[in-house]
Amino acid sequence: MMRIVSWRWMGWALSPIVPLVALSGGSCVFFSYEDVVASAGGAGGTGATSGGAGGTAEPCGQGGGGCGGAPPEGCDGPGSHISTCLVDDGLLARYFLDALGTDGKLVDSGPEPGLSLDVVSDGERLNLEGEAGRVGIRWMNLGGNARVEAAFPSTATPPSKLLVSKAALTLETVVSVTAAAVEGVPSRILYLGTDTGEFGKYSLSVGDPDGMGNRELLFHIYANSQTLFVGQWFIPLEELERPCVLHLVLNAAEGVVDLYVNGDVRTNAIPDRPPADFAFTWAEPTWYFVLGNSRKAGRSFRGSIQYAALYGKPLTPEQVKGNAATLAKSDDGPGM
Repeated sequence: MMRIVSWRWMGWALSPIVPLVALSGGSCVFFSYEDVVASAGGAGGTGATSGGAGGTAEPCGQGGGGCGGAPPEGCDGPGSHISTCLVDDGLLARYFLDALGTDGKLVDSGPEPGLSLDVVSDGERLNLEGEAGRVGIRWMNLGGNARVEAAFPSTATPPSKLLVSKAALTLETVVSVTAAAVEGVPSRILYLGTDTGEFGKYSLSVGDPDGMGNRELLFHIYANSQTLFVGQWFIPLEELERPCVLHLVLNAAEGVVDLYVNGDVRTNAIPDRPPADFAFTWAEPTWYFVLGNSRKAGRSFRGSIQYAALYGKPLTPEQVKGNAATLAKSDDGPGM
């Protein structure tokens, strides 16, 4: 079971346990977890099995979104941290967006050498916001330029850990979206590419509602300054308006391009697949890994990113469920 201890301020749920680092409005509700056990999956499942669809009034792990599955054994004991519960196999980079390092950057908790991210406000406000277990960076402006990013060269020795060639990877993030897309152009959650145009290697984007209570999620693969592949999923608005766990799993050789929301795979509206022999090439000298925007900017959404990770391999459905269940409990770093 789970207890949520909160009061309300101007209609928003606040917690007496940990104050908000910054409170600037918006429509994203962050919940504080006083008491969490592994059995807090969605209705219709236990902590050891896949949760059901659950209700829509609660975030993942509280009966909504069916975040079933349990973290690995021993991960939720006294003094443990979620980073010990998350899959490390194939991990390239991992970011807990709840605190900045002493240099003002976001620290890479993945393998060395780390790739720290710069917080580029570009005249806007990027607040650290949320409650214990749900602190992240909040973008206030739709279609703004603010972003979190790092540049890495393609010519370094040894090469950057993000310079993978096989089209086999997993994007993992905890995000909440209250508004997205400007004049029909999707907003970027995660982008890896160049600093010119919209083209790079790949991006995870969020678009307009479809008029039926869903919001569009998109995954693009780019090659030779063209869009090679687009995956499209329609996710209920209420699922994305509170922190939810997203996994994009790509394995071109096996014809797999799957999106998971809170551990559950969703139906791709576009049945096409990238070529089985597709490989990433890195001809440009400098590349950018960007959260909350594209390198071109002007592509921000309104909402928050609490956590992000990149794997150089496709996670299995079991690994996705385990990580989703872990991140449903908390997505803050060891310092929180």
